[in-house]
Amino acid sequence: MAPDGPGIFKRSILLDFQYTEFQIALDADRKNKFYPQVSEADSGEGIILGPDGEGEDLRWILQNPGFAVAAEIILDFNQEDRRRMVTWRFTEYGAIEG
Repeated sequence: MAPDGPGIFKRSILLDFQYTEFQIALDADRKNKFYPQVSEADSGEGIILGPDGEGEDLRWILQNPGFAVAAEIILDFNQEDRRRMVTWRFTEYGAIEG
């Protein structure tokens, strides 16, 4: 993730056809990752936990509406509501080949 101001980090990703599951690892270290309190949390859902090596089965799930090809994941430590610390938005649209 790239810094985008104090306490804000962003990462652009290409989407799978139906959905993309993810956690956020610090420096690619799976033993130092953020994950939601509940499995398959949507944007702005699931209180962020970590960073630690727990929560292996807990991931955010980005449901593709069928016409998006890319999204931006936002990690915002400035949010008071810990459910809103991880959100995303679709950034590119078009046909997905797959």
